[in-house]
Amino acid sequence: MRSRSKAQTGSGYKNNILVRLIVSTFTDLGLGTQNTDVKSREFHAGDGWLSVGTEDVVLALGMGGKTFKTTRSHVELAYKVYQWMQDNRRQWDGSDQDSEDQRLFDKLEAYCRRGILPPITSVQAATLTRAERDALLCGARETYREASAFVDAKEAAGVRVRLQAIPAIYEPEE
Repeated sequence: MRSRSKAQTGSGYKNNILVRLIVSTFTDLGLGTQNTDVKSREFHAGDGWLSVGTEDVVLALGMGGKTFKTTRSHVELAYKVYQWMQDNRRQWDGSDQDSEDQRLFDKLEAYCRRGILPPITSVQAATLTRAERDALLCGARETYREASAFVDAKEAAGVRVRLQAIPAIYEPEE
């Protein structure tokens, strides 16, 4: 992901995939997951022990600790809003297939899907939908702002939006 240029993949989508990989690595190593606060673990390696912490994973995958914390909260908001939209379609879905809410839902569906979208310059990109292209080329805070604005607008209209904790975990395509 890091090797893709901005012209191939937007920073928002790159961050999404990177956060998903980091959180998945945490899960694989048993770090800070399943309601635990485990920040490091020791693993037997050869004749000794190797200590691996959450910050080690974040740094090894190319992101700073503070940047990861902020980026993770932005990515996870997108996942939470997508899940809420799936579960509460009657609260937002009109008959207009080109409404702002429908476009956001389609974009979040592409953003949160399993696997990784191809670079926009690849041959496979020719078959991407508008929503997939929007998700692929989104800026670092763009999807977060759109998801946040959606929640604010619904709550201002009297719709109760209760977002559930949804971990952003990388799942390869089947």
